[in-house]
Amino acid sequence: MRAKIPPQDFVAQAAQAEAQGDWKKAAHYYAQGLEQRAAELTLINSVQEGLSSQLQMQAIYDLVGDKLRDTFDAQVVMISQYDPLTRTVFHPYAIERGLHLHIQGWQPVDISRAEIIRTHTPLMINLDEIIKRVGAAGMHVVPGTELPKTWLGVPMLVRDEVRGVVSLQNLDKENAFSTSDIDLLTTLTNSLSLSLENARLFNETKTLLNLLEGELAIARRTQRGILPLRLPRHPGYDFGALIIPARAVGGDFYDFIHLDKGRLGIVIGDVADKGLPAALFMALTFSLVRAEAGRTDRQLTPDPAKRQPLPS
Repeated sequence: MRAKIPPQDFVAQAAQAEAQGDWKKAAHYYAQGLEQRAAELTLINSVQEGLSSQLQMQAIYDLVGDKLRDTFDAQVVMISQYDPLTRTVFHPYAIERGLHLHIQGWQPVDISRAEIIRTHTPLMINLDEIIKRVGAAGMHVVPGTELPKTWLGVPMLVRDEVRGVVSLQNLDKENAFSTSDIDLLTTLTNSLSLSLENARLFNETKTLLNLLEGELAIARRTQRGILPLRLPRHPGYDFGALIIPARAVGGDFYDFIHLDKGRLGIVIGDVADKGLPAALFMALTFSLVRAEAGRTDRQLTPDPAKRQPLPS
C-alpha cells in the first residue's frame, strides 16, 4: 500500500486556526504536521540509504523514480536529463499509471522545463495553462498518454548548474501538490542530483583508470622487451638478473654489452624516482648507454686495415 504524503499545508492551517482562537484545532494541525514531517524524514533517509549503495546511473533513476511514484499523489513521474549544449532532454525514467514509458532518444526541451532550467526554481501549472502551452507547440504530450491537470517540475541542480528536471503529473485534479510537496520533492531531487554526480564521477574515474591500466600494461611489456631476454655465457662467470618494480613500471635496468676480443660490458642502473617518469628516463638512458658503448668501442679498437706499419 502506498504511503501518500498528505497535500495539506498543516502549518498554514494551524496558523489560521490560531488566528481564529481555535487552539484545539491548531494543536491538531500541528500534530498532523509533525507526523507529516516525520514521514518525510523517514522517506528521505530511506532514499539516501538506497542511493548510497548505488553507482549505476539507471539504477539510481529507477530507485528514486519508484520512490516518487509511491510517495506523491501523481500518476505520472518523469526524470529528465538535460544537455545544455544541444538544449535537449532525455527521459531515463517515465511512468504513467504504473506503466513504464520508453521514450527513445534526446528531444528538444519544452518551454515548461526550459523555464525551470532558466530560473533554477520549481514550476507548477494547471490544466488551462497546460492546454495553452500544448496548443502553442511549446509543451509536448507523449503519444498515447493523458493530458495532466496538474504539472509540477523541479530542477536537478549540481553546483548551481541544472542537469535535469524531475516532474510529477496528476491526471485527475488541479492544484494537486502543496507547498510541502514541492519542498519534499526538491529535497529528494537534491539527493538524486548528488548521487548522479557521484556516479558520473565514479564512472569517469573508473574509465580513466582502465585506460591508464591498459597503457601501463603496454609500458610493462615494452620495458621488459628492452631488457635482455637471455643472459650471457662467459667463462668463469654465472649471471642472474631479476627486477621487481615498486609500481607497474620503474627506473631500474641492467644490460650486457658484448665488446670485441670477447669482452663483456655489464650495466646496472637505478633512476631516481618511481613509476612512469622513471621508466621513461630509464628507456632513454638504456638507449644512450648502448649507443655510447658501441661508439666508444669502435674508437678504441682501430681497424686492422688502417694500421700504420711500425718503423724498422
